[in-house]
Amino acid sequence: MCEHFRQNENNSWSGAYVGPDGFQGVNAANGLNDDNWAQFGFVENVEFTTTKTRYPSIPHPAFPGRSNTKLDDALKNSPQLFRQNIASDIQTHLTGDQTFKGNIDATDLMGNVDIQKLSILAGVRLERTEVTGEGALRVITVAERARRAAFVGTLTDAEITRRNKEEFSGRQERTGNYTNVLPGVHLKFTPNPKLVTRVSYAKNIGRPGVGQLIPRTNVDYDNQTVSTSNPSLKPQIAQNYDLSAENCFKAAGTISVGVFRKDIGEFIDTAGGNTVPTGADNGLDGDFAGFALTAQFNGGPPGSKVTS
Repeated sequence: MCEHFRQNENNSWSGAYVGPDGFQGVNAANGLNDDNWAQFGFVENVEFTTTKTRYPSIPHPAFPGRSNTKLDDALKNSPQLFRQNIASDIQTHLTGDQTFKGNIDATDLMGNVDIQKLSILAGVRLERTEVTGEGALRVITVAERARRAAFVGTLTDAEITRRNKEEFSGRQERTGNYTNVLPGVHLKFTPNPKLVTRVSYAKNIGRPGVGQLIPRTNVDYDNQTVSTSNPSLKPQIAQNYDLSAENCFKAAGTISVGVFRKDIGEFIDTAGGNTVPTGADNGLDGDFAGFALTAQFNGGPPGSKVTS
């Protein structure tokens, strides 16, 4: 059994230097600019491998790969001189909180037999894959939209924080599973010591990326639309056919020729124009029935359901 576990978190800080008066640039109230960027000195690019670019004792340097840490030190020692991008940081934190777990159970069977001038190598692999992902659900409910419309006054940091948490703090866990039978047959025929011919067939798969399987859903109540990833995506499948022959000359040298064919199916496509079905098994916990759906699907005409 092969197990794959991934947990992502993003607690980055972003903001702007505003100086003692709390305004970036010229303060409209007094016409003065107290930012004093000169205090941070001359900052030039340097190589990451030098001792000058060691990370200071704060989570992340403001300018990694630069020749001084004065701006970083100011952020660490005088955070009141900076204004945080509250909305951006909350959104990054909540949408960046992702968990993925995948299990693959496999069984292999292989055998080889020689029949005079013919050699046969054949095998089959049986794989059972199960995935579970947890990610962000972004939605502004009808009640939240009404509350925002009724708000009066200047947006405070507290209200910005509340709005972003209300919109981005939804969570969802979804699962997917599939089974693949992967045969392979390789024939080698040697009619004489100089000539070797080979024929082979193999079935392979290309799994979707982890980022495609972790659930991420955006819901728009106004337009009644849902865009989402699909943890139930199955791998793309390739059927491979190869034929080759080579002849060795008595004096010296070899001539060879080969042809191959690859049939690929179960393409992963992003498609819209579908509708979220009704029922608890619609892949979205039974919610958003009738909303227009955009998601990734396997192969041919897209389906109308993101399975769970």
